[in-house]
Amino acid sequence: MHRDIGWKNLSKIGREDKWQIVNFNHACHCPSDSPYNGLAYTAHAPEIFNRDGTHDKSVDIWSVGYLIKTSSQDKRLLEYSEKLMADNPKERPTAKEAYTWLWDEYENLLHQDFSRENSMDDE
Repeated sequence: MHRDIGWKNLSKIGREDKWQIVNFNHACHCPSDSPYNGLAYTAHAPEIFNRDGTHDKSVDIWSVGYLIKTSSQDKRLLEYSEKLMADNPKERPTAKEAYTWLWDEYENLLHQDFSRENSMDDE
């Protein structure tokens, strides 16, 4: 898991409207039972900072919700970002569920960059 997905760790590819995740300095194996206190508390899933609990890839799902919340004016996307940022990690959608929802709701905008043939798995 990346653990630090945010605007500073996204890079636009050339002049295309495509992006990539960069800077894997805080990445670790999933699950992790080591808290990470070097990140901004307000821009990361709360469980990353817990000393007594593990965290898993749902911290990256939370971060995608945060990206949407801090960049979108679209009401449906803002509402969905709240689901992605649920306080309880078990209540957050999986990556596959989030991808499917985004594709179903925004296919016209996404079809240039993604295809159903490249579907994501749960990891």
